[in-house]
Amino acid sequence: MNFFFRCSSRVLLLISLAALLQAADAPAWDSGGNGLLSGTWNFRQVLYYPADAAGDLLNAASLQGQITFDGNGHYSVSGAAEFDLLSGRSTSYSTNGSYAMSSGGFGYFDSPLEGGDRIYALVSPKGLIGSTTETGNGYTDLFVATPSSAVSTLTGSYAIACFSPSAGVPWTSSFMVQITTDGMGNLTQSAVSGFTGNGGSGFTGALTGATYAIANGAGALNLPDASIFAQSKERFWLSPDGTFLFGGAANGIDLFVGVRTDPAPAAALTGLYLEGGIDVDATNLAAGIAPIGAWYGSLNAANAPILHHRRMNTPIPAVSGQNSAVGQTFAEAASLSGQSSISADGGARVSLPPWPHLGIQIAMALPAPSGAGVFLSPQGIVNAASAAPFTAGISPGEWLTLYGSNLAPAAASDSTIPVPQNISGVQVLVNGVAAPVAFVSAGQISALVPQSTAPGIATVQVISNGAASNTITTLVNLTAPGVYTSSGSYAVAIHGDYSLVSPSSPAQPGETVAVYVDGLGAVSSPPPDGAAAASAPLSGALAVFAVDLDGVPSPGIEYAGLSPGLAATYQINFQVPPGTPAGDHVLGISGPDSRTALALISVGAGSP
Repeated sequence: MNFFFRCSSRVLLLISLAALLQAADAPAWDSGGNGLLSGTWNFRQVLYYPADAAGDLLNAASLQGQITFDGNGHYSVSGAAEFDLLSGRSTSYSTNGSYAMSSGGFGYFDSPLEGGDRIYALVSPKGLIGSTTETGNGYTDLFVATPSSAVSTLTGSYAIACFSPSAGVPWTSSFMVQITTDGMGNLTQSAVSGFTGNGGSGFTGALTGATYAIANGAGALNLPDASIFAQSKERFWLSPDGTFLFGGAANGIDLFVGVRTDPAPAAALTGLYLEGGIDVDATNLAAGIAPIGAWYGSLNAANAPILHHRRMNTPIPAVSGQNSAVGQTFAEAASLSGQSSISADGGARVSLPPWPHLGIQIAMALPAPSGAGVFLSPQGIVNAASAAPFTAGISPGEWLTLYGSNLAPAAASDSTIPVPQNISGVQVLVNGVAAPVAFVSAGQISALVPQSTAPGIATVQVISNGAASNTITTLVNLTAPGVYTSSGSYAVAIHGDYSLVSPSSPAQPGETVAVYVDGLGAVSSPPPDGAAAASAPLSGALAVFAVDLDGVPSPGIEYAGLSPGLAATYQINFQVPPGTPAGDHVLGISGPDSRTALALISVGAGSP
């Protein structure tokens, strides 16, 4: 391994950073955006317990109705309808709870169906999407809502993505329905296409003879008995602007979401979006096992490739030496394959995942927050290496990039080691503690998360020449890996002779290379924050990591930890899987609670 450490002082890494986090004293979540959830909303929550060995759902439930937010952190549900799969009955349901929403539209609220558990969610003017991803209580759920409205007409064309699981047999389907409404209660020009897990067959067809009724934003679809929907009557709710709808059967556990696609769908997504969805790996259905997963996160369509983050409530593949847990966070290029439709205003998208996955995917535009004076964006905390969206969270020892406005009087940097805690009068406070800062400007700051940062919630604030910014909160993970890249999406990696791995000098099958990364979390023998790591003893990562190329695991991880001679820069030395074909491959790095798959590495056709 030593040749990699010797080369550390020879490799110049251009690190764009960012800042904040930590919560040793468990600070409260930022509730500055509680007003974003105010008034009465229509909602549907579906909840699934895992399938048994025969592929049956052990239990499932749905809850739908109205939830009223008071704008100050409390909500109530009165007279909603709960359907329980085991009993087959629908009953009236009332409850209440609390919530906390940041000014960036990201927060949590008590689960209406599972009191005491938290649904993490994002909110936009069109609606809200969330999932309970952190409890480990063995279920999967998804919550969708939109503000109630006085809309009493449904006109135009809609693309609707549907997810319909079944109990008793391993039969699950997801499909897209293209409908046109006439404004008078009839559906016309209806086409259907999708997949079922019953043998993995695709299907197409038409939906004829369907009618609908709507009043005050709530409606019903009346469907023929042979409909592919779960029931002959499906409830639905429409956003106030008429561009987004969702629903499901009152006596069922299905969920569908749709967008209005006329006068013409938008060509592409732009900006930042909230995300959510349900997913089933259909390859497991053939074996009679049908685990259902759900997720929430965010998507940044301003990047190329498009970046997204998903926080799953089902485990990523276990990393050797550590237990998998709920709440894994994925940062990867967004998959826009499969059937998808974007609303005419570009503010929402619904889609099906590509086969062999069954499920639905939802995206809604997030408005950018703004503020006066020294302003730190609640959506502006990203991994310095991967630029993973803000919902991915942070980890100890991670370089971050903070975005905002009026953060510093002018651009300035300091390349000295140890990294200073103040540049031109600008500081970053993480839980009130000054963090190392390498670069400041009016719109961006690079800062380092202290190694002492504990998992949980962290507060971040900027002090610019005595003027304090708003304080924001972020989730802190054990790990949040990101790969440094150059020449587009190619990983910054080196051969044993210290030369860079590149398309013109690719890694070879069986060769051990070192890749430079961010966000591997806590280390043994940590140096002072911002100081160079020592070569003896090494500062190895406490977490265990796995590396893969296009999903093929590396047979050997020689080292993962801080790179000696550099300030807060991690490296992983791994063996390229023997037999890897020549070409560019997606480099995946998985930790105990995270995964990144955003960088490429070139592999040649030779030998080590």
